[in-house]
Amino acid sequence: METTITNTSKAKTDFINSIIKIIKTKRLSFLLLLSICLVECLIMPMLNVVHTMQNWQTNFLDMILLLSFILPLIYFYSYLPLKSKINKLERSENLLRESESKFKMIFAKSSANMLLIDPETYFITDANQTALDFYGYSIDEMTKIKISEINSLSNELFEYQMNNFRKSIDGENEFIHKLSSGEFRNVNVHTSRIKNSGKGMIFSIILDITEEFNQRKEILQKNEELEKINLELDNFVYSISHDLRSPILSIKGLAKLVLESKDLNLENRHFIDMIMTSASRQDNTIQEILEYARNSRVTVSNTEFDFTEMVQTIFDDLKFSTECETELFIYPAAKTVINSDQLRINMLLKNLIGNSIKYSSKLTTSWVKVNLESEQNNYKITIQDNGEGIAKKHLDHVFDMFYRATTKSVGTGLGLYICKDIIKKLGGEIGIESEPGVGTTMTLRISNLN
Repeated sequence: METTITNTSKAKTDFINSIIKIIKTKRLSFLLLLSICLVECLIMPMLNVVHTMQNWQTNFLDMILLLSFILPLIYFYSYLPLKSKINKLERSENLLRESESKFKMIFAKSSANMLLIDPETYFITDANQTALDFYGYSIDEMTKIKISEINSLSNELFEYQMNNFRKSIDGENEFIHKLSSGEFRNVNVHTSRIKNSGKGMIFSIILDITEEFNQRKEILQKNEELEKINLELDNFVYSISHDLRSPILSIKGLAKLVLESKDLNLENRHFIDMIMTSASRQDNTIQEILEYARNSRVTVSNTEFDFTEMVQTIFDDLKFSTECETELFIYPAAKTVINSDQLRINMLLKNLIGNSIKYSSKLTTSWVKVNLESEQNNYKITIQDNGEGIAKKHLDHVFDMFYRATTKSVGTGLGLYICKDIIKKLGGEIGIESEPGVGTTMTLRISNLN
């Protein structure tokens, strides 16, 4: 019996030693060792009872089977998750070290001014060589300076900016920084939060924009001067045009009265007709100048109006301006309400329909077709005629100021230029197709201001 107990104790001891050896080989955690010790403590009393039993060998084998089930569970649920977390932590630390190494290299070699600032004390803790050259300090001098000493903002404004920065992830602002020489420079500062050696810091990239700032300031001053000059010029043109038109209208009125006289001979009637033609041409020029000035000065407004009625009214006013009879076709013929700038659309149609009537063909029955279509947020207006047409070589220049495509033209060359300017104001586009002897098609696209 003693031999049996001795053998059992030896077997137990050998088994426990083998388990501990496996644990040490696998480098299990202290928790696992403790778990095994607890299991061993349970086995000891059990074995003391079991050796008195006849079937102790069977129970001992059952215990071994139980341990073979429990140990892997402890291994997988304790050691492996811990090992996985340790590996992830090691990888994160390696990536962090690599990131800090790259940052330090970029920080040192960058051509941009870079500073690291303590967010609590505002002291500059580090600066790259570019920043040291820009501000004119050594690294020892720089790290004894607060960023508020370089920034020209008052203490209240500086604290306000810093509080705003603390509420956001990063920011970008323009400041005036003071150099060691006493010179002030306009700078653009991009700030962000980083961790340097485990401590939160403010990372600033400073760009010198002094020249750009001065250029912007100069451009703004010139724009203000130009706006003032343009306003004075518009007022001048508007005033002079009105002053010039009054005597022209008087001349036209007097000439008309003379033409109605029965005692006027043919020669004098011819001279009076020439006066009327010249006066009318001058009046048209003044009206075009007024339209140009009005288009430049008046802001775009949105009005709902009947497009068909406007076209018909303009045509009725202009159809007797030539000896040729011209027929008008409007599509759609029914009342069509659109939303746009009524004043400018009226000037636009008056110029284009007037050209179609003015340069109508004298060989065939003249006609003008005006078509309106809706295209999503735009209106497409087409004005087509069967008039004299324009040679291809002139088409690229017809919208230039004072350009006239023919010597027969009685206009000033301002009409189509004004049309293009109006279209630009309305945010649209204008195109032309023409062929001599066939006619001209003007295509307009303007925004639906509704």
